[in-house]
Amino acid sequence: MIPTQQDIAEFTRFQRNEITESILYERLASIEKDENNRKTLRLIAAEEKSHYAILKKYTGKEIGPDYKRIARFYFLARILGITFAIKLMESSEENAHNNYDKYAHIPDLQRLAHEEEVHEQKSYWDLMMRWLSLQVHWQVSHLP
Repeated sequence: MIPTQQDIAEFTRFQRNEITESILYERLASIEKDENNRKTLRLIAAEEKSHYAILKKYTGKEIGPDYKRIARFYFLARILGITFAIKLMESSEENAHNNYDKYAHIPDLQRLAHEEEVHEQKSYWDLMMRWLSLQVHWQVSHLP
């Protein structure tokens, strides 16, 4: 099935979101202190960039990122922490997963839906492990 003009307009919006999140995950990785978390963030950034490239096949356009969104989340990460910023981003990841699911008849977009779902799970578990390690560290440092 050939995508309609309305589909292409929606793919353009998806494409902007993917390049925005790719840049944002890279920026968050640059301020992350934990090496494992930094690697995870860079891996997700690369996957988001590959999603951008897949969508470009359908739109035929180079789309720029949403610089305001990048600045907003980066600012939140610097002030309130990376964990907080990523949690907010996850809510839009969930929307991306649901948006791609609408295009189950297009194999590329079905694969993107699956990868976005994996991103959600990977981010959640990494964040939970980070939170737990911080809790243990705090408790150990406050032992009598």
